[in-house]
Amino acid sequence: SAVLTVGGVSLLCGIPLIAGLMLRNDLRTDLLHTDVLRTWPIKGERLVLAEMLAPALNVLLLLLVGCGLVLAAALGEALSGSTDRTLVLPRAVFAGAPPLLAVPVLLASALVAGMAVALLSLAVQNLAALVLPSWVGLGLTVRRGTAIVGQRLLLSLGHLLAMILAVLPVLAVVGAVALAHAFRHRPFHLWEVPVLALVTAVILVVETLVLLHFGGRLWDRLDPSLEIFAAAEAE
Repeated sequence: SAVLTVGGVSLLCGIPLIAGLMLRNDLRTDLLHTDVLRTWPIKGERLVLAEMLAPALNVLLLLLVGCGLVLAAALGEALSGSTDRTLVLPRAVFAGAPPLLAVPVLLASALVAGMAVALLSLAVQNLAALVLPSWVGLGLTVRRGTAIVGQRLLLSLGHLLAMILAVLPVLAVVGAVALAHAFRHRPFHLWEVPVLALVTAVILVVETLVLLHFGGRLWDRLDPSLEIFAAAEAE
């Protein structure tokens, strides 16, 4: 039970944050075919969104695996009937509800919030690919070298900073709810978890749409012929 819970929680918490750094089957691969993609009659925003949906589907599958692990741990605890084994999750998280009721609510909330975080992470990296393609690196081939390591480090720090700034409104909302409970001395209720998850998802999705808008404008103004002529002159 403990092993399953730790594995599931690790997937649910870790994958969304590093989705943009881990998955590259988006613009970072397809920008190598810009001369073909620019001929397609698709608006920039729709193209960038479509590019993000491929890795987003991978993230969704991984999060569903994490949900399955935690749910399997909860069901195992319920079926075993033993009292000396408990889930790794603290009982305070259940807000007084039975585990078999609380776990699905918590998992659904984590899935909604996690997908919103993953979409934002992917949007940040795809926007970076349009702004700094040489730094991000295009294609699936792993580049090596001291300069490449330095670029990756700077991009990772920039990605982390962007994610921190993006989640500040979410932290403000969660902090306000926590302070309200502390001052009013009222217990935490389970129904508040999906509400906070939906609020988090709405905030992050709005930020993702803003990044998509800028990415679409950059794509619409991209002229692959200039890149081709510049490469020919360099040769």
